[in-house]
Parts: sequence; structure tokens; C-alpha cells
Amino acid sequence: MLQKRSFKKIYKNYLEFFAADHCVLKCWQCANFSNVNYPKIAKLATFCKDLKTLAKIMHVETLRFCGGEPLLNNEIVKFIKVAREINFAYTIGLCTNGILLKDVDDELFSQIDYLNVSLYPLSNYRNLKIERDSIIKIAKIKRKKYKFFLKFFEFYCFKPWRYSYVDLPINNSPLVKRIYAACSRAKNCHTIYDGYYYKCAMPIYLRRYLINMQISSKNILNYEKIDGVPLHQPDLYNRLITYLNSDVPLKACNYCLGTSGKNMRIKQVSMKELKDSKTKKINMIEDLLDISKLRESEKNASVARSRSLKQMGILKKINKGIDKDALIRTVGLRDVDSF
Repeated sequence: MLQKRSFKKIYKNYLEFFAADHCVLKCWQCANFSNVNYPKIAKLATFCKDLKTLAKIMHVETLRFCGGEPLLNNEIVKFIKVAREINFAYTIGLCTNGILLKDVDDELFSQIDYLNVSLYPLSNYRNLKIERDSIIKIAKIKRKKYKFFLKFFEFYCFKPWRYSYVDLPINNSPLVKRIYAACSRAKNCHTIYDGYYYKCAMPIYLRRYLINMQISSKNILNYEKIDGVPLHQPDLYNRLITYLNSDVPLKACNYCLGTSGKNMRIKQVSMKELKDSKTKKINMIEDLLDISKLRESEKNASVARSRSLKQMGILKKINKGIDKDALIRTVGLRDVDSF
């Protein structure tokens, strides 16, 4: 007979949520496919249901609302309040390109702990009714008034923007596994979406991209179902632990460069322009994978794993009176019942 455990939760450093699938900008090779996604706003009721279920077996250091562009969701403040009421995360923040900051009600800034603003080369702001300097100014004014942490992510013409995916499957299983094992998104950019838990955005949007771009109609799988964990089925705790600890690449990884794509120039590309480009050139793995970056990422992943295993060994030697909550947060994902 199994004994009832009083303390059983998974702890993670970070989880993100896509408040909107689409974006004001159309950045080519956006890792979340925001440049080609059709407009879709997350539903508050679904978010509430999913987060309540996940909160029973998981707690995170920080929950970040992103997208797409999260400020396209007019109920974004309600989403943040729900997350606070559920007490799912220690800190809550938002990532935006800042273009809509001028139109946001100040209540948003009173609800967040931090704000990340992505800034792009000046050419990316053409035909928009705001300048990049204005975005920086507005963010700083709101930070001064509401005392949240503010960080700007500066994207230059090439660095650190990289190719994220290819248009035809990578028919090299060992290479796919290497890319997956070295991918920082698969380790850190987990999310929940319409009743499922995912390791990244790729499974959510890949099938739509392949269909919308009319690249190929063959062998397009339902990645949303295959590569995610259903939240509202029995034994979520054990199913999620198995998923998180698996080193087997997702099916969607067959189209993904992870974080090892070559550097590319950031530019705005409409869906029409993108479709036209497909008739001229299909993005292939041989052209877009940065082998030196892959090797560097593999080395970093190996070092991180060794550090994590060492921390696990230290934790197991500590007596039972330990403040598990605090220590486990310093390590990252941990099943506290294993200590």
C-alpha cells in the first residue's frame, strides 16, 4: 500500500505563457512563429483551469507572460492577477517589444515584478507609429513610478538572432538528438497551452506553420498532442516527471535547430513575402546549422549537468530538517520526494 506523502511538488526556475500567438512585428524565423501565426488570444478560463491543475504538483521561481505580443491581449492584467491568486510563482513578469506600452493601463505595471523589453535594429520599426527611443523612455518612466525590475534585450543586426527551424525534416537522428540535448529552449522555455504542458513552443505551432506555408502536406503530425503532456488526466505528477527527465527528442525536433542555428539578419517579413520566398528557396539544415555553436552548446550543457548532479549529491547528504523549498530552487527542477 502506498503511503500518502505530504510534500510532493516539482520545482522549476521558470515557466512562460503565451498570452497571444501573433505579434505587432513580423520577425523572420521567430522561434514562436509569431510572424506567421494567425491572430489568437489566450482564453482566461482555460489559463485559470490549466494553472490551477499544474499548481497542485508544480511551483516555479518566475512566471513570464510573453507571446507573440502579450499586450495584444486586453485581459493581460486579469491573467496576472489569476496567477497571483493561485500562488504559482514567486515572481511574475512580462516580455514585450514595447510598441504597445504607450497604450497600456497603469494597473499592469502595478501588478508585475519585472518587465523585459526586446529592442531591434531601427529598420524594424519602419511604418510603426512609435520610435525605439520612445519605447525606452516609456519603460523607464513606468519603472521609476512602479518600482519593478526592468531589463532591455538588445538585438543587433545579426547577433544574437539565429535561425530557429528548417522547412524539411532533418533525416539524421543522431544530429537531431545532439541539437535537442544542447538546446537551452528545451531546458528552460517550458510553457502551458490549451490544456497541455510543453518543453517549448515548437510543438504548438509547427503543424500550423507547415500547413499555412504549403511546404509539404506529407507526414505532418499532430505535434500539439504528441509532444505535450495533457494536464487534466490522472497521475499528472508522474507523467510530467517522466516527460521532464526524458532525453528523447520531441517529434517536432525533426524540424528544429534549437539554439544552434546560424546567425541571421533580423528583418520583418510578411506571410505573403515568406510564401513567395518558399518558391525560390527551401531552408535546409546544411545551410542553417552552426556546427561550432552546437559544439559550444554541447560543452555548456555537459558542464551544467555535472554541476546539477553534484548539487543533487550534496542535497542528499543534508539532514531532513533542511529548508527544501529554498535549496531546491537554487538547483532548478527537482522531485523533492527523492531526497
